[in-house]
Amino acid sequence: MNKRDLTIVVKGAHLQMDGLNRSPRLSQLLHRGQVRQHGEANSATNLLFELFGLSRQGDADFPVAAVTRVLDLGVVDNNWWLRADPVHLATGMGGLTLVANRGLGLSANEAEQLAEEVRAQYRDEGWLLKAPNPYRWYLKPKEPARIITHALDEVLGKDIEQYLPAGPEEKKWHTLMNEIQILLHTSASNVDREQRGELTVNSLWLWGGGSLPQVNSSEWTKVWSDDVVSLALARISKTDAGKIPIDPSEWLQSLDAGRHLLVVDRQEQGVVEDYMEQVWSEPLSRALKGGDLDKLCIYIAPDLSVSFTPSSVRSIWGWLRPFRRA
Repeated sequence: MNKRDLTIVVKGAHLQMDGLNRSPRLSQLLHRGQVRQHGEANSATNLLFELFGLSRQGDADFPVAAVTRVLDLGVVDNNWWLRADPVHLATGMGGLTLVANRGLGLSANEAEQLAEEVRAQYRDEGWLLKAPNPYRWYLKPKEPARIITHALDEVLGKDIEQYLPAGPEEKKWHTLMNEIQILLHTSASNVDREQRGELTVNSLWLWGGGSLPQVNSSEWTKVWSDDVVSLALARISKTDAGKIPIDPSEWLQSLDAGRHLLVVDRQEQGVVEDYMEQVWSEPLSRALKGGDLDKLCIYIAPDLSVSFTPSSVRSIWGWLRPFRRA
């Protein structure tokens, strides 16, 4: 295949084309494409699994924990794992809002101290809890939890009430989450953080439970990413992977033939539109117009993409096309 196709997923993005007032070049580019509505992916994490050819098994979670654990711990096993990520929940008039994970600025030592306090509390329950990354913790309960959860990137910035674990064991796990919140409230590490004026780790977000899936060779020639889910999926599917390019223009001009997946993780930074506007919009337009790309697809939301060809960006009328969901 001599064509060069590029698919871009911006994690944390819910770009609204009618609201890109600060991003004129990005807005113009998006209005030149063909809008397509996809399935029911409600988070970028779920979308990435689908892009690697994986689908949900009934109401079960996508097994995010088992997949990213391979990258974080470098060990493959077939056990059932659940992500138990440290977060800060802010109290508001409407309830509790999940406002930070990586924004906590946790050190490895702080994360390990907090994880050890949780381990000590639940050791008799047969829990195995690991914190190989300050923001990604892994829990293996004695038995697989019979719950359905929501991806962290789906819940970030929202009231958690409608996103709490559901299923046959939901009451049990709601109780455990409340107990963990009480435990963390009195943690010495959190007391120190509060005195320094930093956000505390006052809860663990439980999500992405399951065992390692069987992933066949993916359709991607190469994955370019700073996102752990896509990098982990690339590893277990034996797909070549690399870092986000520093110079998009130079990268696009030298891109090998094939299907490329670019995953940008800008969660919690609040600069999604600015980053795409300042770094990518102009190089992408030039690459399409100049023939360096044969096809471009940008996911502006987990269930919505905009596709482009060289002819669509060369059209003088493309920017006038109103944005509509198909």
